[in-house]
Amino acid sequence: MVREGDHRYNQAHYEALGEVDANRREPKSFVFESEDARSNEEKLMVLIHGSGVVRAGQWARRLIINDCLDTGTQLPFIKRAKEVHSFIRRL
Repeated sequence: MVREGDHRYNQAHYEALGEVDANRREPKSFVFESEDARSNEEKLMVLIHGSGVVRAGQWARRLIINDCLDTGTQLPFIKRAKEVHSFIRRL
């Protein structure tokens, strides 16, 4: 729950959510790869997400909450890589 104009409360709530996520027993890192990742000798894209309580594909949860998915996630980079890959395959 967010309280409009109450930065102190909102920040405490944000940090409490992070603590809940951090205490879960989940993998500490994520690796996703395309179908040709191990055979494609020409192209490699590596995206390393933020540290702490962020999930795979996120730069920072704060950016997602305070700005938008385009700045807080790796989605724009993944979409662009897929577009470029599709274009190259058609050549």
